[in-house]
Amino acid sequence: MPGRVLRRPDLRHPDDDRRHGCFDQFTVQDTLPPVLAVPVNVSLIYGDDTSPGATGTATATDNADPAPVVTYSDVYTPNPIANGFEGVITRTWTATDYCGHVTTGVQLISLFSPAQSGGTNFDFKISSCPNVLDRGALGTANLNLLSTSTFNAAKVDSSTLTLQRRFPTTGTTMSLAGKKYTTADYGKVTATDANLCNSSVKDKKIDFRITLPESEIVSGLGLANEAPGTVVEIAIVGRLTTGQYFFRRDFLTVQ
Repeated sequence: MPGRVLRRPDLRHPDDDRRHGCFDQFTVQDTLPPVLAVPVNVSLIYGDDTSPGATGTATATDNADPAPVVTYSDVYTPNPIANGFEGVITRTWTATDYCGHVTTGVQLISLFSPAQSGGTNFDFKISSCPNVLDRGALGTANLNLLSTSTFNAAKVDSSTLTLQRRFPTTGTTMSLAGKKYTTADYGKVTATDANLCNSSVKDKKIDFRITLPESEIVSGLGLANEAPGTVVEIAIVGRLTTGQYFFRRDFLTVQ
């Protein structure tokens, strides 16, 4: 492996003419691999852009090489079961320095069926249009999954839930496992698109609600530095106790 050669004058016997002008030579060898920072795992709808520009790019630093080479390779593994989960891309990131030292890391990109992402039954704030998150007056958020004829919110497995921001800046994800949740009749699905309102009118169906401080959403989704008025698409991802996966979207306006 290549090393860096350093030469210095030998001054141990400056009065000895036989050593005058001699040099010691050292080889400095890089033995450490690069440090690789891999983007977080993300969940997307099948057909979404899965390029690093949309899902995050790995970065690398090295103690000797100022610019380690970062590359990636993908392996797609389809899901053979029709349960709303299409498959996963295993993206292996590799950083290589000029001495040939290599570090690898893995990012998982989960892909969900468009059929499981088209529902309008996730509501950040029922009856609020638009959903406003006021960073100057943070309170408590109630994230609602409403039951429909094809989605039984009473069967949500709370341990599987994550909340993520989709656009702008796909990939910031926070776990909702362990958060306080309740089940009751909280409202009715009336929206025909993810950016429209649902109703607080009861429909005699059992819904699912997660309660947490809005400050945790701001920090968990990286919303602190967004310009006032920014519209952020978010998604709640999880699984029912039946094994069925779901991916539901909503929009909020950051103030």
